[in-house]
Amino acid sequence: MEEKDNLLLRETKSSILYIILFSIWIILVSILWYKLIQDILYPPFRTSIIPSTFLFVIARVLLICNGVFITYFWLNGVKDFIYVIWYFSFRSKMLKWYEGILNKDVSSVSDKVLMVYCTCNDFDENSLKKSMMQDYKFVITVILDDSNDEAYKRRINSFARKNKVKVVRREKREGFKAGNINNYLLSDKCIKDGDFDYVVILDYDEIIPRNFITECLKYFYSCKDVGIVQASHVSTRNRNFFMKLFHIGVNSHWQTYQTMKHFYGFSTMLGHGAMIKKECYLDSNGFSSLVAEDLCISIEARNKGVVCCVCS
Repeated sequence: MEEKDNLLLRETKSSILYIILFSIWIILVSILWYKLIQDILYPPFRTSIIPSTFLFVIARVLLICNGVFITYFWLNGVKDFIYVIWYFSFRSKMLKWYEGILNKDVSSVSDKVLMVYCTCNDFDENSLKKSMMQDYKFVITVILDDSNDEAYKRRINSFARKNKVKVVRREKREGFKAGNINNYLLSDKCIKDGDFDYVVILDYDEIIPRNFITECLKYFYSCKDVGIVQASHVSTRNRNFFMKLFHIGVNSHWQTYQTMKHFYGFSTMLGHGAMIKKECYLDSNGFSSLVAEDLCISIEARNKGVVCCVCS
């Protein structure tokens, strides 16, 4: 079954979607620039309105810039439109692949999972407590606290004592979130704590379901080339009108866009709500100390032949 699933994973990375996408975009852009070039060569505005030659040149430059701007955003617009059409056209086929993965039995698995909760002057006790209620036995939780606010430190210490959770702080807060994670995972402290086979990355306000680790393990054990499993997210706790109005965009992005990237493009880790295999993390030399550390590790992993799966 392992080889079959791996073969299916590779075969679904078809280029036909992008051939259609770029063909439509090129046709639309060709029509756009045909009209723009006519306007640039034979301006529709009268010289009496723009008497200066300098202003006349500026108007043409702005017209070209406007065309470049539209060209780029039309590419994004066509991509989003085609993605949605393609998703609903082939959804049953894609869901069938997911069903095959989720039927995998991992009840006998005893790999050690390390769940790291990243925080910096923000802490949500309820979110972390709910995330810790996993149905998988072999998991430990560590709080990686970069806070310099004493009030948050006291709250974290209190939570750690009550729930018997380890807290790790570093003296030099360098490398942002990536540096915070690497400071522990690449240190002797982590090995002394029992090491790990997989690591789950949590943000401060994130809640993962009870079966998160169990379901992620099914992807790792079904496809040997999988090094990262990125879970889909659902926007909850929408506290104001703006969040209630636009949260649907977040939900549709994960279900539609990220699923399409998984089957027809380059799927990436998006920073949190993800599970990473230890070998993948170490082979990528940890997270790059950049703002886009999640994209960087995805690229490094892919360069080494490891893929990122998106849970639907």
